[in-house]
Amino acid sequence: MQGIPIATGNTVALTTADSADQIQGTYQYIGIGTLHLYARGSLASVLVNLFVDGKQICRRLAVPFFGTTGALDTSAHLVTSARTAGGRVELNFAATTGTPTVDYILTHEGIPILSGISKLFGK
Repeated sequence: MQGIPIATGNTVALTTADSADQIQGTYQYIGIGTLHLYARGSLASVLVNLFVDGKQICRRLAVPFFGTTGALDTSAHLVTSARTAGGRVELNFAATTGTPTVDYILTHEGIPILSGISKLFGK
């Protein structure tokens, strides 16, 4: 797993409607960096929506991994990674059929300030 977990969920029950936003509180706003979403659904019908500052990272993307939920191996269940300029993060899930569950971890790997300044000035 890369980065700091900003949202995690274990066997979150889903319906065909979009779930509530899964990110609340401290990590709802992020800075420049890379997001990594790891997820596994109990059925192949799990979809994910991820937005940062209103910009679509993925919309109704099928989670390609499914099986028994309750534990998640981040080395085998990376759904998407995206560089972002930061902003408000929104994450929710839905199902195309049935009432599956999903395990997920969303991490943020920020750019250290010193490193960012050095890159800005080309040093």
